[in-house]
Amino acid sequence: MSMLSQDQRHLLFDTILQKIPDFPFMKCYASKASPKCALPVVLDHLGEAIFLTYQESPHFLYVNETAAKMLGYSRDELTNGMSLFDIDPSWTPDIAQKFSLKMEAEKTIRFTTRHKTKNGHTIPIDMSISRFDFEGKSYHLAVCREIADQKSFVEEILGKESCFKFKDVVDNSPNNIAWYDSQCRVVYLNHQIQKYFDVPIETLIGKEVSVDTFGETYAEYIEKLHSVIRTGKGMEYDQTFRFKDEEHVHHIQMVPEFDKLGNVVGIIAIGRDVSMQKKAEKKVEFLAYHDHLTELPNRIRAKLEVEQLLLHKSKTEHTHQMAVLFIDVDDFQTVNDSFGHAIGDMLLKSVAQRLQDTLRDNDILARHSGDEFLIILNNIHSNEDITSVCERIVESFQTPLSVDTHHLTSSVSIGVAVYPIEGDDFDALVRKADIAMHKAKELGKNMFYFFDASMNEETIEYFRILHDMKNAIANREFILHYQPQIDIQSRTITGAEALLRWVHPTQGLIAPSKFIPIAENSGLIIKIGEWVINEACKQAVLWHRQGIQIVVAVNISTVQFKRGNLEEIVKKALASSGLSPAFFEIELTESAMMYDTEKIRTTIQNLKAIGVKLSIDDFGTGYSSLSYLKKFAVDKLKIDQSFIKNLLHDQEDAAIVKAVIQMAKSLNLKTIAEGVEEGETLIALGGHGCDEVQGFHFAKPMPQEEFRIFAESF
Repeated sequence: MSMLSQDQRHLLFDTILQKIPDFPFMKCYASKASPKCALPVVLDHLGEAIFLTYQESPHFLYVNETAAKMLGYSRDELTNGMSLFDIDPSWTPDIAQKFSLKMEAEKTIRFTTRHKTKNGHTIPIDMSISRFDFEGKSYHLAVCREIADQKSFVEEILGKESCFKFKDVVDNSPNNIAWYDSQCRVVYLNHQIQKYFDVPIETLIGKEVSVDTFGETYAEYIEKLHSVIRTGKGMEYDQTFRFKDEEHVHHIQMVPEFDKLGNVVGIIAIGRDVSMQKKAEKKVEFLAYHDHLTELPNRIRAKLEVEQLLLHKSKTEHTHQMAVLFIDVDDFQTVNDSFGHAIGDMLLKSVAQRLQDTLRDNDILARHSGDEFLIILNNIHSNEDITSVCERIVESFQTPLSVDTHHLTSSVSIGVAVYPIEGDDFDALVRKADIAMHKAKELGKNMFYFFDASMNEETIEYFRILHDMKNAIANREFILHYQPQIDIQSRTITGAEALLRWVHPTQGLIAPSKFIPIAENSGLIIKIGEWVINEACKQAVLWHRQGIQIVVAVNISTVQFKRGNLEEIVKKALASSGLSPAFFEIELTESAMMYDTEKIRTTIQNLKAIGVKLSIDDFGTGYSSLSYLKKFAVDKLKIDQSFIKNLLHDQEDAAIVKAVIQMAKSLNLKTIAEGVEEGETLIALGGHGCDEVQGFHFAKPMPQEEFRIFAESF
């Protein structure tokens, strides 16, 4: 400026005034007729700070008095080598270069920033920079106005109308909304944020976000802010904050704010408290991988755990074995039927705890389904280690379980499959452990059994029969054979026992002993038993029309008796067929009668009330008790063939048969002996007072038409 003449200075000041027409001082600017000496005075008394530099140099050529007062420097200090780099911390050589290039195209740029005063404070600034040429040189003219408070700052950026809407929406937003400048200083905080601070949020305006100011819980948040400023890339993430001894999870979005040059000048941060949502998500995730009753890992989680263990073993030279234990609670259905599902659920929880108490720290316990559990034994050195765990489990159940007000004695059957001998994936190991568990049950329950290869053939046959049996009713593959029951004294046919047979399309006649246990284990016996009852009733009515007035007896499976709706099925079959209840007899085993529950008592009493007969099958082989004979108004006792077979040659069997017959007579019950094959046996039974017999001595079980012919000619 000192190199310019007085006239040149006047023209330059006039040019400066011409370049800033948007500011209100123009209204009080005299005119070009004003004295030349008045121009610098006008500039000095403006409310705006004026800075003048060459385009190629950032150093100040001229500053007005307002600029000096605003920054706390003297005008000489500012024009003696200081530049925009000294008063604006965000102004860097790189930004200055980008700015100059942008000025070539736009001539004037307006933006907000912060200037640092001589005493180190920062103040918000609204700045407009224009480029103009004078006397062959290019100049940059910066006109700056201090923004007095946060509201004014927001108004300057958004405009007053927009600011009104902004304040109305943002201040009352349920989200936490904050605005920071490029130095991580607070520009704005909405009202929602107040609840997370003990001090008024107004006192935080202008302060840099730091751990000292905001607390240690903000450390990660501050790091993210600096990252956004440094990279210019926004981010979205979840963070846990601790406020007033409570943890809150917030979903945070940080959006950088850019000026016209693409420089980060601020950050808008929006936080939403998602603590309840996260808790709900954790609960959903927990339920997806855990059993809701016992809170143990479920089958899905167990599979994931095993797959991880197997993956680890495949990547290392790990020589230790792993074993899968498939555990089933013995006779669990009996507890459910006797005490109800609530007690059953409580028993399962007690079993889970008992199992957990027997395991090592690195073993995994999971609920497979129903009353079945899985245990994954990792880092097994030998089968002796597995045996030790299994023995400990079996032994632990010798102590009764306290369930509600009951002390229940329970036991478990365990099947064992060892990796890698029995398989190298979860499904194969579980399948073979399941097979071994069923073998343990066959051998008497309350024990464990290791899988061996010979079981595969048995299992294949088991599932083949099960698969084919599911279609047998629809395909009409089941038929009934009937064995006559003969009155010893009158030698007349009094009844016929309906016996199930399966004529397989490719295998031919399949023995009942081969498929009925599978039907009972799978529950198919309920559906099959319903078919048997209906068919037997219809056949009895047909015989009655043909003049054969006999009772038809149907053996009821214990499974159907406990779990099926027997009363409804029998009544419906009698009604649809037209058979009188007096000609229908249900045979139950002694073991079925032990399930003395309210439901079972009611079923039997209701059927007896309409005239259905009741006999006890295989009497003497189960839980013999005189009490249920009276309680359930039993009509007939069927003496098991195991006693009849050796009646003539075994004194103990003969004594048992005689005692049963005498007892039955004293209770006004009829007796029938099954498995009678010899005339001498028939004579002996008649001598002891037995009422009826059935067996090969008279006839084998036969199809319905053969039975008709037999009955008509007998």
